[in-house]
Amino acid sequence: MIDKIARDFSLGEFESAYSYLSEDIKWHVVGESKTQGREAVIARCKETRAYFDSIKTDFTVFKLIESGNQVIITGSAIFDNNGVVSRIDACDIYTFNEEHQLIEIESYCVPV
Repeated sequence: MIDKIARDFSLGEFESAYSYLSEDIKWHVVGESKTQGREAVIARCKETRAYFDSIKTDFTVFKLIESGNQVIITGSAIFDNNGVVSRIDACDIYTFNEEHQLIEIESYCVPV
């Protein structure tokens, strides 16, 4: 179950994870931003989803590792903004509590 929540989030399908976000969730995009609290994370997800919807995206999951209450996902994203193509490689580390609520996300995004 937690692997699906994490995978959906990593693939930009944020809405399916909303009901699993804890009230005090923390999302740290290393080197970029820190967002805390359920409503703030949802707002950030909506902004990100709007961007994804405005361009062509191609997400690929390379590895998904689940251990205890954590899920680690590595993958890549290709963004095509009217012919301007960019790519990132990424690693997302998801931490859940015992009730399967998402309490922390740590994201590493490296332009390639």
